[in-house]
Amino acid sequence: MLEVLRDHGLQDPASTQGLLRDVLDSVANQIAVLDVAGNILAVNQSWRRFAEENGASALVDRFVGMSYLDVLDRSTRRGDDDARASAVGIRAVLAGERGEFQCEYPCHAPTTQRWFRMRVTPLTGTQRGAVVSHINLTVERQAQLALDDSEARFRAVVENGNDGILFCDADGTIQYRSPSYQRINGYADDERLGRSRFELIHPDDLARVRAHWAAARIVPSPHEIEYRFRHKDGTWRWSASTVVDLLDHPHVRAVVCANRDVTDRVHREAALVRSTALLDRVGALAQVGGAELDLRTGQVHWSAEMCRILDLDPALPPPPPERWSAFFEDDALTAYLAVVEEMNTRGTPIDYETPMVTATGRRIWVRIRSTAVIEDGQVVRLISAHQDITARKATEQALAESEARYRAVVELAPIAVVIHDAGQIRFSNPAAAQMLGAASPAALLDRNTKSLVHPDDWPIAQARLAFAHAHDQAVPTIETRYLRLDGSVVDVETLALPITLANKRVTMVVFRDISAQKQTDRERRLLSAALVSAANGIVITDRAGRIEWANPAFTVMSGYTFAEVRGHTHGALLRSGRHDRAFFEAMWATILDGRAWYGEMINRRKDGHEYTVEMTITPVVDEHGEITHFVAVTHDVTQRKQLEDQYRQAQKLESIGGLAGGIAHDFNNQLHVILSLVELELDELDPATPLHASLSEIRHAAMHSAALTRQLLTFARKQAIAPRVLDVNDEVVASLKMLQRMIGEHVQISWTPGAALWPILMDPSQLGQILTNLCINARDAIADVGRILLSTSNITLDAAGSAAHVDALPGDYVRLTVVDTGRGMTPEVLARIFEPFFTTKAIGEGTGLGLATVYGAIRQNHGFITVASTPEEGTTFEVYLPRGTRVHEAAALATSVAALPRDHETVLVVEDEPSLLRVTTRALVSLGYVVLGAGGPAEATRIALAHGGAIDLLLTDVVMPQMNGRDLAAQLTSARPGLKALFMSGYSGQLLGAVAMERLLAKPFSLGALATAVRAVLDGG
Repeated sequence: MLEVLRDHGLQDPASTQGLLRDVLDSVANQIAVLDVAGNILAVNQSWRRFAEENGASALVDRFVGMSYLDVLDRSTRRGDDDARASAVGIRAVLAGERGEFQCEYPCHAPTTQRWFRMRVTPLTGTQRGAVVSHINLTVERQAQLALDDSEARFRAVVENGNDGILFCDADGTIQYRSPSYQRINGYADDERLGRSRFELIHPDDLARVRAHWAAARIVPSPHEIEYRFRHKDGTWRWSASTVVDLLDHPHVRAVVCANRDVTDRVHREAALVRSTALLDRVGALAQVGGAELDLRTGQVHWSAEMCRILDLDPALPPPPPERWSAFFEDDALTAYLAVVEEMNTRGTPIDYETPMVTATGRRIWVRIRSTAVIEDGQVVRLISAHQDITARKATEQALAESEARYRAVVELAPIAVVIHDAGQIRFSNPAAAQMLGAASPAALLDRNTKSLVHPDDWPIAQARLAFAHAHDQAVPTIETRYLRLDGSVVDVETLALPITLANKRVTMVVFRDISAQKQTDRERRLLSAALVSAANGIVITDRAGRIEWANPAFTVMSGYTFAEVRGHTHGALLRSGRHDRAFFEAMWATILDGRAWYGEMINRRKDGHEYTVEMTITPVVDEHGEITHFVAVTHDVTQRKQLEDQYRQAQKLESIGGLAGGIAHDFNNQLHVILSLVELELDELDPATPLHASLSEIRHAAMHSAALTRQLLTFARKQAIAPRVLDVNDEVVASLKMLQRMIGEHVQISWTPGAALWPILMDPSQLGQILTNLCINARDAIADVGRILLSTSNITLDAAGSAAHVDALPGDYVRLTVVDTGRGMTPEVLARIFEPFFTTKAIGEGTGLGLATVYGAIRQNHGFITVASTPEEGTTFEVYLPRGTRVHEAAALATSVAALPRDHETVLVVEDEPSLLRVTTRALVSLGYVVLGAGGPAEATRIALAHGGAIDLLLTDVVMPQMNGRDLAAQLTSARPGLKALFMSGYSGQLLGAVAMERLLAKPFSLGALATAVRAVLDGG
């Protein structure tokens, strides 16, 4: 620093010393300068102020000359471990055993505790010693303590709450569970951690829980669900679970599940549901006596009406199940038990009439209708409705003779006939039983007619019956729907009329099955709707090819309305001229031969645009086997064909890129040798000699060739880059003046920035290449005056939007649009614009690498580019760059030649190309370094282990056989902790990772760049 001050005119030592003191006093940190023995040479104002604030004001004027090590040793003897560690570190720095020492320690001030970081660095030059600085960390430590306290409170809530908390990964594997979770399912941590949360879920609930899990992963909000799980004791219990996806949360990174045992509540609700179901079912069965038997517990529940039927006291508990047999006569009991066994084993409902004996000995007739409740495939409860039909049985006996007269009339009738009284069926002929799916006419007796009519048609049927009885006349025939006993629907045509039977007005219903007729009508309508709604275009033509019918998809595809195509032939309207006569002759020969024709055809829409379809033409024959019509089904594959073309183009560019990258890499190595040797020779020649001038021209040509190879590497996506977060608007604004000067005054640049533009992650030089090359390309396309329009915008591509571009993935992008008013491009030129060395310019006016460089830079940053151009109508380029997701700032190496090294450090050079190894070794030797050369990683490892002296720097190629440069550096620095590393490569720095981008020399590099980089790494660490 003294030399710098002297260079600026401060020759007077007193002035220089005063300036240095002012500089130290302006620093906020407490700084002391020690000599080699640890005595204080100087302290800054911040050090003095801190001493005064902490009760050491008496020592302020005596700091200089004090031994800082003695102060620390006194504190050490008082048991201060921080002082002991500080003294050891300072002595190591003063002795040259360490290059630097840092530690953190608490400082107990009179009013509050504070935290500091001590940093000790050595003095270099003529004065040996060290600089001790103290940095106040109190605010950072307090914030960390507050964060730790907050985390402890949160953990206490999680671990002691009633809810069991799970942290799972994306597929449901348990990473953490709170202690309260063991109270819920009975398992200890070592039994469940690392297992799937889905393992204990009831099989019947598993699909629903997995669907709930998937929904919670998509929508970032809490989702709740209830399901059954197996407790460790083997029982099934109920859990209420809330799931929220926090995988993207920086402090959680898990899917969080909060679970609560709700088994008791679910059981209470189930009991309430059973009670409600019992009331509902008994009510549906005409308010007769109801009973429920729980087969698992043996509990019996009876309604009051059930007790009345059997002459029991409703206030007393019902008899147990084993007493039920006492209400049956022997023969009746045997028949009834057989029916009950059928229901117990198969769950078949019962509708059964039987005589019974009441508790008082009365003999009655009871109609029993029972249903089984099935859970997990087992019958668990029986619910029964009991109706006293003793009076009805007597009435039936009285009516038997009267009904016999009518039965003879309709018993053998081919049409269905039922007679019902107030909705209860009293008679059915065999035709009705067969039509309604009954085993016999008797199976329909006593059924309510409402149960046999479709619920949607019942209001109409009820109204018709009411009209018939109100006016005592038949109602007109209508079409309606009946329900068979198995629940299936049958379409019928029905007639209802009132009649007198046994001196009572009843209703006779006559009906016939029209299901086949209705099904035919429905199939016809369905077929018509399917043809109309089909996504493919469908056309029906006569034998001559004249269009008789076309669906909406065809009219949308062709642009014509049905009225415009009707009566015309397909070819007369849509023929594009892309197919010759032989094509159509072969097609007609196939379909007229009765065979289907398959193929692709290029048609022309009404607006003149061409589109490609896959077409199937099928002949339609009549009952005589003669062809009467053709059905053509077309599927528009235009977009698919375009994507296939894009994919083939992308494959071609990838192949070219691989070839170009390999050539550029090898050419780079040769250029590096040429450039390095030329610079070394130039350094030894007199600039006035002719050879010096010739070599300068060679260097200029080599540097120009290096620029071309960099463009090829960019196209191949192998150029070394240093990405950082950029605002595209800012970069465009910064480049506008330069771009305008470059393009010239005859072309006007118009700039429309997008609002609230997202950041991107990219090397600024690459964005500059994209802007410059696209604008120059636009300028060259403008023959006279014209305009270039630049604009930016945010855009989000969904799966459908990204599918239109081969290189695109769904996500957020920043779109840069460049539009020119130039001459445009033909499709043939458009297909090749990104190929290296392809150009439409005259020889000497361009290399053909501009747009190839643009393409490579965009793809290297995971973006994509689209081009739209029409001759004489200009061109539009749209660049899509992914939204930035991380921050990375790569420190740039200085481009100026650094000062020659102060010491003769030792450099280990590793390069598998012999010529590059020789020239790099020679260059470093010319700079004053001791060089150890190795032709590969294995040789470098042997040299590093065998060399007895120090090795200060490893300079290694990145891409080498057997081991890359990054892994070699890690291996050697492990063996030699003080070894520093510098990398060189002609490829992308991705092999190094973001951390090492500031330590990468891109081949070919100049002698000055080499000297600067080596010095920067050696001096900066």
